[in-house]
Amino acid sequence: MKLRIALLIRHLGEQQFSVLQAQLPPVPMKLLSGNDRVEKWNSEIWDAILASGDESTKVRVVILLDALTHGFVSMDDLSLIVFDEAHHCIYDHPANRIMKNFYHPRVEHDEYLPAILGLTASPLFNGAVDQLPVIESNLNAICRTPTTQRAALNQHSRLPNLHIETYSPIEILNSRPSLSYTSLVEAYGNMDIENDPYIQSLSRESEKDERQYQKVLTSGSYPMQQMKALVNKCAHVCEEYGSWPVDFYINIVINRYMQLVRDRGDEFVDWLDEEKTYLKDILSEVDTYELSDASMMEPGSLSPKMEKLIEVLVEEYEADMARGEQSFSGIIFVEQRVGVSVVAEILSRHPKTKNIFKCGTLVGSSQNPARAAKNLTELVDPKRTDPILADFRAGKKNLIVATSVAEEGLDVQACHLVVCCYMQQTKKSYVQMRGRARRKNSTYVLMFPDEDTGRVKLQELKKWEKEMLEAYQDETRKLREREETELEDEVAVPEKYYIAETKALLTYDSSISHLHHFCAVIPHSQHMDFRPEFYPYQERAPVKVWTAELTLPACIPPELRKFKAKYLWENEKMAERDVAFQAYTTLHKKGLVDNHLMPLPTKDQDVEMDDIAKKTSTEAVPLQMDPFERNWERNESGEVKTYISEIYIRWESGERVQMNMILPFACPRMGNFDLWWTRSEPVRVMVNDKNTPTYLTSTQFKKAQEDTYTLFSTVLPGRIEKNRLDFSYLFTLDDGVSSERISGMDILQAWDSESTKSEVGIVRDITQVGKLYLFKAWNYEATIPQEEMEKRYPTRERLPNTPLLEVTPVTKRRNFSQRCMNRSEAEVEEEERARIRESKSTFLLPQATTFDRLPWRVERSTLLIPCILRRLEIYAIAKELQDTVMAPVGFKYLPHIVTAITASSAGEETDYQRYELLGDSVLKFLVGIQLLTDYPLWHEGYLSGKKDRSVANSKLTQESMRLKMSRFIITNHFSPLKWKAKYLPTESLRGSKPEAERGGRDLSSKVLADVVESLIGAAYLEGSFDKALKVAQIFGLGMKWDTLENRVDTLYERATPPEGMHFPPHLHNLEKLLGYTFNQKSLLLEAITHPSLNTDNFFVSYQRMEFLGDSVLDMAIVDRLFLHEKRFSHADMHLYKSASVNEYFLGFLCLNQFVTVEDEEKETHVDRRTGVVTLISKDKHHHLFRFLRHSNFEVAKMQETAYRHYLRLREDILAALQRGKDFPWTLLAGVNAEKFFSDMIESLLGAIFIDSHGSFDVVNAIIEKLGIYTILDRLLQDSVNPLQPIQKLGIYAAQNMNQARTKYVQNVDGGQYVCEVMINEEVIVRVAGGVSKQEVQIRAAEMAYTLLVEREGREGKSEEKYMTLRNEETEQEMDVEMNAVEQIMEVMEGKGKESAVIGNEEEDEAEAEDINGIYSM
Repeated sequence: MKLRIALLIRHLGEQQFSVLQAQLPPVPMKLLSGNDRVEKWNSEIWDAILASGDESTKVRVVILLDALTHGFVSMDDLSLIVFDEAHHCIYDHPANRIMKNFYHPRVEHDEYLPAILGLTASPLFNGAVDQLPVIESNLNAICRTPTTQRAALNQHSRLPNLHIETYSPIEILNSRPSLSYTSLVEAYGNMDIENDPYIQSLSRESEKDERQYQKVLTSGSYPMQQMKALVNKCAHVCEEYGSWPVDFYINIVINRYMQLVRDRGDEFVDWLDEEKTYLKDILSEVDTYELSDASMMEPGSLSPKMEKLIEVLVEEYEADMARGEQSFSGIIFVEQRVGVSVVAEILSRHPKTKNIFKCGTLVGSSQNPARAAKNLTELVDPKRTDPILADFRAGKKNLIVATSVAEEGLDVQACHLVVCCYMQQTKKSYVQMRGRARRKNSTYVLMFPDEDTGRVKLQELKKWEKEMLEAYQDETRKLREREETELEDEVAVPEKYYIAETKALLTYDSSISHLHHFCAVIPHSQHMDFRPEFYPYQERAPVKVWTAELTLPACIPPELRKFKAKYLWENEKMAERDVAFQAYTTLHKKGLVDNHLMPLPTKDQDVEMDDIAKKTSTEAVPLQMDPFERNWERNESGEVKTYISEIYIRWESGERVQMNMILPFACPRMGNFDLWWTRSEPVRVMVNDKNTPTYLTSTQFKKAQEDTYTLFSTVLPGRIEKNRLDFSYLFTLDDGVSSERISGMDILQAWDSESTKSEVGIVRDITQVGKLYLFKAWNYEATIPQEEMEKRYPTRERLPNTPLLEVTPVTKRRNFSQRCMNRSEAEVEEEERARIRESKSTFLLPQATTFDRLPWRVERSTLLIPCILRRLEIYAIAKELQDTVMAPVGFKYLPHIVTAITASSAGEETDYQRYELLGDSVLKFLVGIQLLTDYPLWHEGYLSGKKDRSVANSKLTQESMRLKMSRFIITNHFSPLKWKAKYLPTESLRGSKPEAERGGRDLSSKVLADVVESLIGAAYLEGSFDKALKVAQIFGLGMKWDTLENRVDTLYERATPPEGMHFPPHLHNLEKLLGYTFNQKSLLLEAITHPSLNTDNFFVSYQRMEFLGDSVLDMAIVDRLFLHEKRFSHADMHLYKSASVNEYFLGFLCLNQFVTVEDEEKETHVDRRTGVVTLISKDKHHHLFRFLRHSNFEVAKMQETAYRHYLRLREDILAALQRGKDFPWTLLAGVNAEKFFSDMIESLLGAIFIDSHGSFDVVNAIIEKLGIYTILDRLLQDSVNPLQPIQKLGIYAAQNMNQARTKYVQNVDGGQYVCEVMINEEVIVRVAGGVSKQEVQIRAAEMAYTLLVEREGREGKSEEKYMTLRNEETEQEMDVEMNAVEQIMEVMEGKGKESAVIGNEEEDEAEAEDINGIYSM
């Protein structure tokens, strides 16, 4: 085993790492910290780290514990473990858990043990000397102080001068009363829990969680808890520091809270808006005051303790200056975090100290961010640790006010003065604080309320220190047995859960953190709390003991949602650990956590997974197969086995040519196709392929070779090798082929013969080598200018009474496969000029010319052969794929395969891009339904993560390479001007095999992946999902494939209503709204159950149905787009799909759907004329979104808010959807419908798909009824622009403004969302207001685009450029554009990360540059 050392540190990882690197340069080492996101790492990453060759690894102790717990790291991997601050190795500390759970069991089994080294300045945790053996036993090591050079060490160690300072406790009568504190206490006392918005929301819920309701009544709501905490903090400040400080603190807290509420800050994210307003109203009742510095000097404003502290600081500072010190540095330790800010504020404003001390604040930064974000008392938040310490070391700060966090671990310079302001000081703290005063003549001050108390405390500390020194300087002490040294506070736990395969270990200590991690990766939206809910309570059996129950989020199946502790405990903490342990072991047994006891990867984690699985942009793959390398086979008689196909070429003029194409393999069915002699003159080619072989004698075969050579040599002489006949293909004519050439004079003499006129071939001028002409007429009138005659015919003259030969040049065009309809205007004009030049007559002397015996109709047909062979090559490759890899699929229509394997870079008339988009939807749908069936207990996060990995480009590329699909992918661009005839390998006619694959090629991994999806799309077109599934089975993708019918039947059977299920009658109205009656009512109930409804014991939330419905809707939309008569490009299809299924549009439709129901209550109506009274019914509208089952007041509020926005914008949105020329992105964003609106539509579609036994006819009818198809058809029919404003602006700026850089700067100003659009650092527009950040950004982009169009006057150019992709655009360029569109759509749909909405950070600026650069085409 290689030497590997783990240094377990608590603080200063980067600094210690830098020091070790400098001192030990030859030793490879690595630093692991929370910044590395190790909590996301899997076994592959840990294996790579351990195999990297680093001999030393600095790692946070909790990280190593986590790695050991999950089995990613073993004790076998380590040679030495170094514990920094080793005195923490006690109780439940991670260091002790490492030793207890992973080291000591190896001692008992006599297994390999790494060496242990513990480092500490105070080897006791809470001061008891008798605990030293416990720490030693836990570390399996003896505590020793260095003996080598101890005298020198003592000589250079400076102990500070110890002072005790006393102060009088605060006297209420002599202190100035705090009016703010009195007012705060009164406001808190007037709070009534029944008026709390959260309590009221719980009481209003029809499906209220009674346990949660009682829990909040008992423990208090967020506002009440925060008010209580604020009152307690203020009491502490008032007692410790006086009335002025508490008035200051209350004023700052309230003002900052009010500002946060006005600015819609992200703090208090778990609170309801009503709760924030409720607390704001309570705090508004508190009297606050703006305090001057002078008021601080009034008698009684500061406590005696604070006055004494100021006195000590000034005296020590003056004493240092009197000794000639150049600088002063000191630390003040206070008891609570609130005191840090208060003391620093006092010292920075007090007249005696403000010009002396430059104060910094330092508190712990390891608190839970979620907890801090909800803590009202933490609004006065100290600055970050790193800059404060750097300023302190540099002398910019000379005094730090800190909590106990500064006692140890942090790199704090030696100080002149250390003051401890609280008397509840532990013995460990006493030593650690003293160690900060290391300068010469330094002072260590302890503050006590009276001298006697201080003297007793000091004597106790000195006695303890003496005993501690004697203990660890006693070199005769030996390690005691571990079982003799257990602490009384340690509780024995009855069980552990060990995974032998991975060596992962679950203990009671780690169970709660594991469970929180499991819940944290569940996808959730705003205002959703997916943390596990613990309910500890006491039982009497027969004494008072604790147990606990646990409830997991509603997306977990009901049978795995509730747990109870297995044992009874003496305390609440152990009961919660017990129930968490029982839950997590069950989750593992049910497959919801893996064998490393880690949650399965989810979609949100795929950012990290992509980084790990990311493939290179290109792959080294085998060459594309060459179907023409096949040998000619001979039978025993020496005859050559051939396949002869008849080729009929029909020209627009009516001329016909028949050729025979002879191949060594059966010609695939290519069908009839057109070539293009000019852009407007098609040539019809018909291939009559024959699958039965024909055997040619050697003489016949040799004749065919010679005929082929003759044909090629007439019009393609530079494309063949001289006198070489072993072609890979042969072409003959039934009438034979002649290479004879006849002189012009002989043709003239025989011209009267009709056969001569019809069979004339190419005209060649013997004075112009390579020049080819077509006969036009004999011209007796024309003349050749004398100068030209002398130049071209210096030795010849025109014969008397002999006409000139009028000819036109043979076209230079050779690519007859392309009609070139998408050429630029300049290219079309140039082609027209060339046509005119070619049609212009040239005159030749008959005696200087020859005519080919081979007729022109045959010769120009020969010019088409390279293009015919190109088509044959592609079809032969497709046929090979059809007969080999794709044989199980049973493809019938070869052109589907041809399209599926042809990349756009090949420049053919068809490519795979549309098929790929179709296949992508088909594959995701098939994978989704397979996963939904195979994993009935998985929540949507697991399903999405597994699906994304199964269909990821990296996975598709891997499977494509496994099957060597690169052999069949057409990427090379066909250039007829560079075409060369193919020959067989040497000795091929004597029966040798073709050469082995020669080398390889680099192919884009995206192309390799795309072909998989395009083949699935091709199969779907030919045989729907059944045939597409066969293609998916061939590639595997790590799935257990089964037929769609079987999968749907399984899901349908699982939906059988559970016993005791109640179907609410009002849901019949929902069925009426949908126009569909459910067979399995449980599917409908699941589809409308929001994740917040945690009281339903029958159903999971709608997320699984939404997972299926998303792919069902995507499949239906893409199928409709693909089959549309306009045959949209893949880019346009993607844009229109995004417009049809985006969150904003679906949310609007959810709000727009309702059913009218007659109200049971009647109203009286009195006819004014007759006085007759009648009873009339009043109709009610039941909107779709109101059928959502939830138990969250915030959800109800968001429903009403979105409905108000919907009513305000409904007519404008409908008008834009029905008549507008642009898709109304901005208006839809203004509705601000939260994601659960669109989720509801998708989940209902998923439920209907299952309930209808997988009928897309039923699904399509529902989509039609919802209005999706109506809008989509209108968008397509009227060519509505689907581009999102952010896309439009980015494209426009890049194309029309010289690659201009677009940037969005967003913030909140005065409670309003603000977005500035900047182009090349110029602010184009600034938009304020709106309902969300996204809506403001989209509106700003739209306004900027409109403004620029008006200013530049070039509207439409950028849009047309994107909407009609150019033929010359490469595959890679298109992929970049499509990726950009997808990224922007994710941002627009709210699915992207927050950083995707570009802001002020450098990372966001870089992303802005990337997105901007995408459109710089």
